[in-house]
Amino acid sequence: MQAKSVRELGAVLRERRIARGQTQRGLADEINVTQSAISKVEKGYPGASIGLIFQMLKALDLPLTLGGEAPPSPPPPQRKAEDDFVDLDAIANTGLKRK
Repeated sequence: MQAKSVRELGAVLRERRIARGQTQRGLADEINVTQSAISKVEKGYPGASIGLIFQMLKALDLPLTLGGEAPPSPPPPQRKAEDDFVDLDAIANTGLKRK
């Protein structure tokens, strides 16, 4: 599962905790934090410490993967219509005389 925001990360952690049959209080006791701290992370509180998030990931046996898929490629350049063609060589050579 991917999380692209703090709120989505909190939802992933919550879903995993519930799937394991664990309460917020039980998880909090396991990693020695308050139930309120667990609740804030699960609600997507942006001020949660990265240390707390790592503790929760470890306790819930959730791996953290960085990177992943490459960003989409830019679209190929569009070809111009034939009447958009400008011959710069012809313009540059206008009026030049060869000896």
